[in-house]
Amino acid sequence: MSNLGPVLDLSSSGMRVEARRTPEREVEVCLYNDGEGVRVKGEIIWSKRSGLLKRELGVRFVDVTPEVSAVLTRIAAANRFRRAM
Repeated sequence: MSNLGPVLDLSSSGMRVEARRTPEREVEVCLYNDGEGVRVKGEIIWSKRSGLLKRELGVRFVDVTPEVSAVLTRIAAANRFRRAM
């Protein structure tokens, strides 16, 4: 989950997220999962309509430190495992 909406795909370099609107080009993304969270700067690199009031956004993370990258990787891996079950 993120402050923009449900996360559809996540990696240490970016994410695909479902949102109601397209925010400004630069955003601060807050991602959280089971007590672990991280804030990272991002930029919207694409947006497409996916329903009546829904949009899918592509967000590229910028200025990611190794520590933030490790947290993003853990969150992505935990959710990848859940989807496989």
